[in-house]
Amino acid sequence: MRVTEKEYDIIYGLVANDDVYTIFTLYQAGVLTKEQTLNCFVETIGLAKQQKEKRSMKNSKIE
Repeated sequence: MRVTEKEYDIIYGLVANDDVYTIFTLYQAGVLTKEQTLNCFVETIGLAKQQKEKRSMKNSKIE
């Protein structure tokens, strides 16, 4: 996409988990180190995956 002679990458969409924004904000503010931030993201992704699997199991009927 070109806007006034500069190129911009635009990422549009919802954030899957509100914790992602909070974690990133804490990193930007210097509260979390890079390693702590990455560990938080890994944990958040793992929790989201578990929740998705639980929902999937609830919705499927095993006979």
